[in-house]
Amino acid sequence: MALFSLLYYPLNIRITLVWVDVWKDGDKFEVATSGDRTLDRFLNYRKEIIRAHPNDNAHMLTDVRFEANVVGKAFKGTMCSYDYSGGVDVDHSTNAAVVAATVAHEMGHNFGMEHDVDYGTTCDCPGTHCVMAPSTG
Repeated sequence: MALFSLLYYPLNIRITLVWVDVWKDGDKFEVATSGDRTLDRFLNYRKEIIRAHPNDNAHMLTDVRFEANVVGKAFKGTMCSYDYSGGVDVDHSTNAAVVAATVAHEMGHNFGMEHDVDYGTTCDCPGTHCVMAPSTG
């Protein structure tokens, strides 16, 4: 949690973890290899639990591999949307920082951010990868 929160710190955005749901007794919904389908199902699940666990944005980590090597899905510009503020992210690396960068990237889409290359400029970040590079791995 702290890893991707640090990525947003320079933008004066604070990320706070409010709830973790660990599925010990099986999946709460079918997690598909289609990232789009899993995102839709997760957002529907989020609507079911939001009253008990209020949040502005929710992300799900899964070990299910999505098709076409996709490691995350989220709608763009939906941070303030009750229905669409969330994303699904694959736990695709043994390096927690790489997975955190994926969550931060998908959350960036929720904030309305595009990929860096979509602006016609190159990424000029102090690290080796920018959060909104098309591929964070």
